[in-house]
Amino acid sequence: LAKLKNLYPNIVPSVHIGNTRDIAKAIISHEIDVGIVEGEISNKKIYIKTLSTDQMYIVAGGKYPIYHNKEVTRIQVEQENWIVREEGSGTRDATEKLFQTLEIRPPKLMEFGSTQLIKEAVEAGLGIALLSESNAAEELRHRSIATIGVRDLKASHDVVAMTRRGGFLSAAARRLLEVVRKEY
Repeated sequence: LAKLKNLYPNIVPSVHIGNTRDIAKAIISHEIDVGIVEGEISNKKIYIKTLSTDQMYIVAGGKYPIYHNKEVTRIQVEQENWIVREEGSGTRDATEKLFQTLEIRPPKLMEFGSTQLIKEAVEAGLGIALLSESNAAEELRHRSIATIGVRDLKASHDVVAMTRRGGFLSAAARRLLEVVRKEY
């Protein structure tokens, strides 16, 4: 947004934060013009442009028992307290795919409505979570959280821009998409 404001000072964006499903609904209902999400959506009314692919990692905070483990087994991961996003979130979808890949069903899930809350809960030692590299970069850099490896596990998800298929885009929305595509 800062880059957009620097390049186009007369554009005043309105920012809405929500999960992938809610952003898609807002686009379809003409409430918003552009959505930038981390998740998959399949709807004929929505045009999707992949901006980047973000690596995802299982993370734990310094106060959590497995924080110092560089690698754990899938059974260990299954027994941990998991902090997850709400249904409809791209991160939640990625977490559910991870559970399927590992063939696990963790019995202890705590659900939060934002990535920031999840990071804070992980830092406080409440459990582990699956977070994208871009969302956890600062905390990883400061070592308030650490990645936990599971042998041969690779997880990622796409960051995408969404618009209404065949819909009119204002000049401001087109400029936003130009800036976002260059940044990603």
